[in-house]
Amino acid sequence: MTERRLQCVIDPLTMGRALYIGSDASLYVARGYSIFCSSDRGATWRVDCRIPSRPHKRLLSAHRLASRLFRQYVGGFAVSTRGVRYAIARDGIYRAFRGDLQMRRVFSVSRGSRPLNFTLDPKDRLVFGEYGRNPERHEIMVYISEDEGRTFDVAFTFAAGSIRHVHNVLYDHDLGKYWVFVGDYNHEPGIGLFDADFSHLEWLLRGGQDARVVSAIVEDDALLYGTDTEIDQNFIKRLSKKTGTARTLATVAGSSLFATKFGSIRVISTCVEPSDVNTSKAAVLYASSDGEYWEAVQIDSKDRWHPILQFGTHVLPRSDCRSSWGMFSGQALAGRDGKVSVIAFDL
Repeated sequence: MTERRLQCVIDPLTMGRALYIGSDASLYVARGYSIFCSSDRGATWRVDCRIPSRPHKRLLSAHRLASRLFRQYVGGFAVSTRGVRYAIARDGIYRAFRGDLQMRRVFSVSRGSRPLNFTLDPKDRLVFGEYGRNPERHEIMVYISEDEGRTFDVAFTFAAGSIRHVHNVLYDHDLGKYWVFVGDYNHEPGIGLFDADFSHLEWLLRGGQDARVVSAIVEDDALLYGTDTEIDQNFIKRLSKKTGTARTLATVAGSSLFATKFGSIRVISTCVEPSDVNTSKAAVLYASSDGEYWEAVQIDSKDRWHPILQFGTHVLPRSDCRSSWGMFSGQALAGRDGKVSVIAFDL
């Protein structure tokens, strides 16, 4: 990564956490438990919806360090084709129908913690897997709602002892199937592919830290992702859908939690996650216009607070954006924590 190919401009935008960019280029960010939307690239904002919370939770979410310590923030957001908004909060999944300001909890976390991610498929089915520490390695469920969050069914069950938890489920429009990423150690990590009805799971990669992934970019013929490990070297990789082989594209200094696409630009961020292997104190935002050549377009240092107040990283939104611009926010990064920036690429 010695030759600079991409040119980009990064502009400060607003306080908040980057959540989602719609196909109409609408931006969604969270400030505490309120979600704001902009239809003019951040020039003006309006409240789109709110997650109800008790006074003490509102207080914690409003105080930046407290929200980081107690994880009181919106962890994921998406808008369905019918305009239904979904959000992940500390205690479960929330929903608001088109035109509704107040969100309503439709799925409560009964064990573990909130799901890390969810996916919406073209039929507006909501799918996610259980996440948590799971020291007992009990069975782990994948849930699906086919009626806009009114009911949830178990779509698939991972047997006890087979995985620790689910990192993500992603829909593949080309295959009409669902990718699933699970963790964390020894035989547990894996990249698998569910059939459309979740009746069959095919493992493309299983076991070892190279198969430990949180988020990925789904291409026509491959997955692009950064590995997520604190006990081994991390990489940006390309997994062929046809052969199931993973090829290293770049060596990176930290684990990765986010990957997204702004038009033709692929973007992956890395974390400052202190360990014997991950010694870098800088979080890096990598971008690629072709999915092969990756370069660092933004580097920021971890702030002075302990990692218990979150790992330093660039938070990337879920994106349906068709143009070569997007946004990101800083998490536990010096000068960027809790701030959203627009990034525009000049091809």
